[in-house]
Amino acid sequence: MGNDYQRFYIHFTSVQKSEKNSYQYLIKGKTKVKNNIYIFTGTLTIKTAITVRVQDDPEIPQNIRAGKFTASINLQEDKEQYGSGKITGTLSKGFILMDGKMADDQLLYYGDMPYEGNYFEGQWTSNKTGKSKPCLWHNGGGWTKPQDLFRLGDDGDVYINLHYLKNGWENYVTAWHSAQLGVDDENRIREAQAKEQEKWWK
Repeated sequence: MGNDYQRFYIHFTSVQKSEKNSYQYLIKGKTKVKNNIYIFTGTLTIKTAITVRVQDDPEIPQNIRAGKFTASINLQEDKEQYGSGKITGTLSKGFILMDGKMADDQLLYYGDMPYEGNYFEGQWTSNKTGKSKPCLWHNGGGWTKPQDLFRLGDDGDVYINLHYLKNGWENYVTAWHSAQLGVDDENRIREAQAKEQEKWWK
């Protein structure tokens, strides 16, 4: 989040289809920045969606179709919480249909599957000041917006630019790419990995 790429967490705790708009979902969840956790409610509204049959990869069964949707996101953090704000922007997410039904996202990484992962580009706006800053999240997708926070390695993993290490990324690097920091203490690495897997939203 922001031009200094402060680490930002988000988790959807509830997604319910709107009874009034078949393209809209009502969202509840939590965000986290540093040690501050905020409750939010809002909407995800589908704007475009496509599916394709993957013809050229013999590893992929022909009952599988790859898809991608784009949606507008509008999330309001609890205004009673100090430092809260509003998140708006566009989410792009890959999905898989198997025999016409939604399937496990892990299949997005099976063979030469297109549209893998998901990413969000938008902004966070302070409830108090009205000032905005960039807000991005990423999981296995690619950006259309230029950034220098990370690079995708040949192994498909995310490698953080150490210039931003102190902006919430030190534990991530210690957990998954400790060689970048010269860390070889196995206990420290395991502790960092456990922290990465914490369910902070509960």
